[in-house]
Amino acid sequence: MRRWVGVAATALVAVGVSTGVAWWLLSGDDAVDSAPSASVTAATTGRTDGPAQPAPVPSVSATVDPTTLVRLDDVWLLDGGDGSYDWGIVVMGGERARRDIDVTVRLEDATGSVVFTATDAVSMLSPGQRSALGGTARALQAQPVRIEADVSVGFDADEPLDGGSGEVDVRAVERRVDPRSNDGSEVVAGRLRSTFAEPVDDLRLAAIWRAPADGDTVRAGDIVAVVFRDVERIRPGVDARFEIPVTGRDVPSGAPDEVLVTM
Repeated sequence: MRRWVGVAATALVAVGVSTGVAWWLLSGDDAVDSAPSASVTAATTGRTDGPAQPAPVPSVSATVDPTTLVRLDDVWLLDGGDGSYDWGIVVMGGERARRDIDVTVRLEDATGSVVFTATDAVSMLSPGQRSALGGTARALQAQPVRIEADVSVGFDADEPLDGGSGEVDVRAVERRVDPRSNDGSEVVAGRLRSTFAEPVDDLRLAAIWRAPADGDTVRAGDIVAVVFRDVERIRPGVDARFEIPVTGRDVPSGAPDEVLVTM
């Protein structure tokens, strides 16, 4: 079983305005659950046809609690025991739908040096929706002990993505033997149902296992394993079946505690 690396997480939350982005620091032990309001002033910008110049940008004064927009909900950093480290974060939507949420993740060693960096994005995040981003870091120069995430709150989804507004539900999740295999390989299977009017492309599923209440090595509820699976397309009005292979992966027995969808 992978070993949980005792880490702290720091989140940077950004408010996007039409002409710039202003950042401020929020910190917490494992996730950001609350944050003070902040006064945001638009930054300078540059022209594409010449040297960068200060733009005549009006000051944007907005008192915003970023947790009403998007927040860091969970993190994990798991030592694979072979020089690899599984990492990831879960972001959750606030009171309004958001789009184009950019994320940068850094892993740091005990000295504070960055040993790994990755960038990703969430195209759409509905109110209360939880989406997972993550991967595996290999061949690092030092062991990471800390994960930092810069999470922008993106923009109001006043103009939905192509296909209009909607959501994707995960249904009937189970772990079973793949009937097409001859070696008893197991998969996590289920169905996806979309309420979008048009097909939705480029989804990513995250099957997540958490530590049980009677665990003796990590805290109950901590993430102990995650397996990602890409889904090319789902169509409206049709349940799309999915299968996530888990044989040969270092995951607990049984079905995952949850399967999250990231657009």
